Amino acid sequence: MGTSKRYAAHFERLGDLRHVERTAAGRSPETLTPREINRENEDFTLAARARPCRAWVRYGQDAILVEAEVCAWTEHAVAIRWRVGEDGYHKAWVWASAVSDPRS
Repeated sequence: MGTSKRYAAHFERLGDLRHVERTAAGRSPETLTPREINRENEDFTLAARARPCRAWVRYGQDAILVEAEVCAWTEHAVAIRWRVGEDGYHKAWVWASAVSDPRS
């Protein structure tokens, strides 16, 4: 008997969420410094409504890909937030190259 493809994406997503929860438990994500964000010298855009994305974030030496929302951005940096279990949301500024469309 084969595996059910009907629920494969659902269970893969649950596994991804558990991995994020384990990695982030009791930790804060790394974020860019104000100097790296450079809001004073770059155009700054605050999203009227958060946009879904996928982004690489770091917790110490651990890098994980999260389903997130874009909240603001400059030419080189993006402010994102993502849900982490019962802890609520984590937020960080990451390099723009770490962020992609949620469907990719």
